[in-house]
Amino acid sequence: MTLVMQESEVLILNIRRIGIIILILTIIVFLYYRYFLTSTIIIATLEEKIETNNTQFIKVRSADNTLIKVKVPEIVWPFLEEGSEYSINYKRNELRYPFVTYITPIDKK
Repeated sequence: MTLVMQESEVLILNIRRIGIIILILTIIVFLYYRYFLTSTIIIATLEEKIETNNTQFIKVRSADNTLIKVKVPEIVWPFLEEGSEYSINYKRNELRYPFVTYITPIDKK
């Protein structure tokens, strides 16, 4: 039995190691993209509706006068009115635009 490995065996081991590292990094990125989100709930006034490339966004102004651009689902798009006030729950992380998970109008009577 020889303890010296041939070049082809070393190359195969290195390729396997690189493959495992790439797989682990891919899993980490997927998990971060899918699960590590910051959730925010605000009461805001809808300033502007924006539609680009079949993607709908709204610009909302929160109570502290911060302007936020948030992606909204296509199904709620027709029901949103500029100038109206909404309770908005949205999520975000460093890899994605903020996106609405819950939005409801605030009835001011």
